[in-house]
Amino acid sequence: MNSSLRFSIPGAALVTALSLSGCINASSTVKVDQPRRQVSFENETAGRLFYETLSHVQTSRPAGENKTSVSLLLVNVERREVTGPNSLFNEAIDVCDSDHNGTITLTEATIYRNAFGPR
Repeated sequence: MNSSLRFSIPGAALVTALSLSGCINASSTVKVDQPRRQVSFENETAGRLFYETLSHVQTSRPAGENKTSVSLLLVNVERREVTGPNSLFNEAIDVCDSDHNGTITLTEATIYRNAFGPR
């Protein structure tokens, strides 16, 4: 057998294998939302302060998105997690309702506004 033919067959097989192989990509987007928690307000002023501050927080905070990416040699896995608006509302309730009794008082709403409201 011709020596050039012996080297060209494995070389051709290697070139073909490399050109046909590709990276494995996996991508997923998961939308995560939770039910909106029930809350009551001590009075109308407490409710107004809370919702005005929450409105400011929603416009100044970037969209709730987490991105995780893992790459190993030829494998790439990416996961995006997008949170819904109820997550931000529930976080605000956790922060504002300091005694966690389900009722936001005027004092709690004022503290929340001073900490997170417009400057």
